[in-house]
Amino acid sequence: MTTTKWVVVDKKWCEYIKMEATIMEQRIYPADLMPDTSSYKVISRKCSANVACNLAEVPCAYAFTNPTTDRYELG
Repeated sequence: MTTTKWVVVDKKWCEYIKMEATIMEQRIYPADLMPDTSSYKVISRKCSANVACNLAEVPCAYAFTNPTTDRYELG
């Protein structure tokens, strides 16, 4: 059975909200590691301030309010 976890990967100062924000990744960990496979797969990213930025209509990739940003692109 796979395991899904939100993992903190970075902390940044956000100029939009004038405070530190935490960047997180949602990772899937396989039940058993197969040879030549990665230990996890990133399926989503979010920011700790995403709700506040979304309500304030801040054009941030993590707030999902910027129409030019593909929120599913992880690269």
